[in-house]
Amino acid sequence: MFSILAADKIFGSSNDITKAMQAGSISNHTGLQDYFMGSDVNPDHEASHRMAGIYRADWQSYLDNYAPYDAKLRDLVMGDADNQEAIDRARETTRESFDTSRDALKRNQSRMGLSLAQDEADVQSRRSQRASTLAEVNAANQTRLHMQDRDMLMMAGGMAGGLKEAATNPVGGY
Repeated sequence: MFSILAADKIFGSSNDITKAMQAGSISNHTGLQDYFMGSDVNPDHEASHRMAGIYRADWQSYLDNYAPYDAKLRDLVMGDADNQEAIDRARETTRESFDTSRDALKRNQSRMGLSLAQDEADVQSRRSQRASTLAEVNAANQTRLHMQDRDMLMMAGGMAGGLKEAATNPVGGY
């Protein structure tokens, strides 16, 4: 790196360096011209100022080039559209399984020649409806928790290993 102290020994002062750079006798491979133009930097702080400039440029590059894509990815991962679809599927699957179970119970009772009195049938229907509703709510809650865990794992980079790692993960098969 080309420092101010070395430049002062060679050219005499920072202003002489600037003039030499403008004349083209010093190459600008390290960005010295931009750094020295109109700059009154204490030689003891040159490195920190140069690093600060590099960090600012890196940050601006990130904001310009990557931040929009990060925001889109974050919205995609943290969005509620896929979560709501999964919750709806869990509720529908639970409803369908309880309907299938009720139909199977009615067929089996019919095959055995059993018939319930109206009040017994009403009690059985209420119990079945209550169990179905509780199972549906539980399925929705479990799916919601799973989707939140999955979203957080994706945001933290925990799913970077792919499906094989996710399937063999002892913490859970995300």
